Amino acid sequence: MNCSLLGRYPDLLSLFSDLSFSLFTDRIFGNPQIAERLRSGIQQWATWEREYRQGNIIYGHPSSIDLNLINRLEHEFRQHIPRLITHLITHGQYTVFEEFYVTITQSFYAAESLQLAESMKNDAKGFFKHVHLRIEEEVQRSKEVLPVGSWALVREATEGAILGGRLEWLGTEGLSSGSYPPPQF
Repeated sequence: MNCSLLGRYPDLLSLFSDLSFSLFTDRIFGNPQIAERLRSGIQQWATWEREYRQGNIIYGHPSSIDLNLINRLEHEFRQHIPRLITHLITHGQYTVFEEFYVTITQSFYAAESLQLAESMKNDAKGFFKHVHLRIEEEVQRSKEVLPVGSWALVREATEGAILGGRLEWLGTEGLSSGSYPPPQF
């Protein structure tokens, strides 16, 4: 296109820019195969980081592990997540990502909670320590890769999924075993 023509019609440049931006967004994010690959990649990354923790076997018995020695391992592609998020925000697609991320977070921790509640049914205090550690790990991951507005959502999803339906057991087991101090009235 002739540059002098664009100079005479500045709105035309804006129109072309908007059109190309819209076409790119529709072609990339409107493509079901690309959307599925993005979701799959995000889920693989998040699951890997949640499962591979130095000094801990995720389904081991957490109360036998010194929680101060556990270091999270970071996936080799973690550095790309903030850049991906920047692109998603630019193209108005971050909300879709955020909803998916919260959903996979809930699913992961609900499954982990179910397994650990069974394997640790006689160790409410150990379960509680593990829950505290996992919430802190997820909060830290959020702060490192997600926008500030997502931090509370991810924390709430983690807490709800990992503690869901277990508060009464934690309270009853903790009080009956003397693990926690009795409430003062």
